[in-house]
Amino acid sequence: MAVTSQRFDSDLAGTRPVFRRDLTTYACYFLLALLTLFMAMLGPLTPALMSDLGLGFKQASLHSVAQASGIAVTGAVGERFVRRLGRNGCVHLSLLLLCSGNLLVCLATHPAMSMTGAFVVGCGAALTLTASNAALAERHGVNTGIAYGEANIIAYLGIVTAPAVVSLLTVYGNWRWTFVVAISVTLLFALVFRTASYGAAPNAMRREEASKLGFAYWCFWGFLAASIAAETTLLFWTAAYFDKQLGWAREAALMASLAFPAGSLVARSMGVFLVRRIPVQQLVLPTIAVGAAGFLLFRFGGSGPVALAGLVVAGFGMGNLYPFGITLAMGAAGGNRDTATARVSLASAAAMISAPLIVGAIADHADLATAFAVVPIYLTLAAIVTVIGLRRQAPASVSAGG
Repeated sequence: MAVTSQRFDSDLAGTRPVFRRDLTTYACYFLLALLTLFMAMLGPLTPALMSDLGLGFKQASLHSVAQASGIAVTGAVGERFVRRLGRNGCVHLSLLLLCSGNLLVCLATHPAMSMTGAFVVGCGAALTLTASNAALAERHGVNTGIAYGEANIIAYLGIVTAPAVVSLLTVYGNWRWTFVVAISVTLLFALVFRTASYGAAPNAMRREEASKLGFAYWCFWGFLAASIAAETTLLFWTAAYFDKQLGWAREAALMASLAFPAGSLVARSMGVFLVRRIPVQQLVLPTIAVGAAGFLLFRFGGSGPVALAGLVVAGFGMGNLYPFGITLAMGAAGGNRDTATARVSLASAAAMISAPLIVGAIADHADLATAFAVVPIYLTLAAIVTVIGLRRQAPASVSAGG
C-alpha cells in the first residue's frame, strides 16, 4: 500500500506500529555500509593518485566526476534493472561492480584506468541504493524514517573506516593493496547474508508504480542534491586540504579527515532517537544551521584544534541531512519506491559531479581555502528548497495534526 503524505506525517508524530528488524533489514544496513566503504575510499586515495600519476587538483576531481557519472547512468534507469533482474539480482551485480571498480582504481598506472574504475564503482553504487532503499521502504512502511536512520548510522561505518584503511596501508604497506581489504569484506558480507531476500522479483514491478513523482518529491530531491554536494566536498577534499593547504604530513592529514565522518556518525546515532519523537520536518532546518556553523569554525579556525573541532561540528550538523532528506523524499513519493530511490541516485550523482569538480577547478586557480566557499552556498540552497517542499506538504501536515 502506498504511504501517503498524510500518513507519513502522522508516523513522524509518533503514532506508528512497533518497528521490527529481520535478516533482510540488517542485510540492507550492511550493504549500505559496504557501499560507503567503496565510495569513501576515493577521497583518501586522491593524494596517492595525484602523487603516483602526476595529477593536478582538477584532474584528480575527475575521478569523482567519473564515479558520479556511473551513478547517474545507472540511476537514470535503475527501476529497469529491478524489473529485469529483481532486487536480489541487482544486489549481486552491484557487489561485482563495486569490487571490479575498486580493483581498477588501486592497480591503475594511468588516469584513464583509475577513472574507469571510479565509473564502475558508481554503477554499482546506484544499483545498491536502488535495491536497498526500496527494500527498506517496502518492508517497514510507516517506520521507514527509523529504518533509514539506523541504516545510515551503520552506513557511516564505511566512511569512517575508509580513511583508516588507506592510512594504515600507506604507513605499513602500499596503498594499492586497499582492494584486498575491500574484496575480503565483500565476500564476508555475501557469506553472512546469502539467504537475505530484498523483494521485487524480476518483472514484479507494477506499471502504476512508474507514475510521475510529485513537486514536493523533487523539492526534497533538490535538498538531497545540495546537501550531498556540501558533504561530498568535505569528504573528498578534507585530506587534501590538510595535506596541500595546511602542510600536514600525508598520514596526519588522512587521520584528521576522520573528524568530519566521526561527527556525522555521532549525529546519525542521535538522529534515530530524535525522529521517534520529533517530526523530520522540524529537525531539518536546525540541522542545516549547525552544519553551516561548524564549517565556518573549521574554515576560519586556523590549522590546529579549533579547525578540527569545527570539522567535527560540521559533520555533526550535516550527518543527518541525507537520512532526513531521503525520508522526506520517500514520504512524498508514496508507493513509487523503485523509481524514487533510483532518482535519489541521480541527486547523489549531480552532487558528486558538481562539487569536487568546482572545488578542484577553483583550487587550481586559487587555493582550497577559497574553493571551500561553495559549502555554505550549497547549504543555503538546501534550506531554500526544503522550505518550499515543506510548504507544499503543509496542507497534509495540518490535516494530520502534524
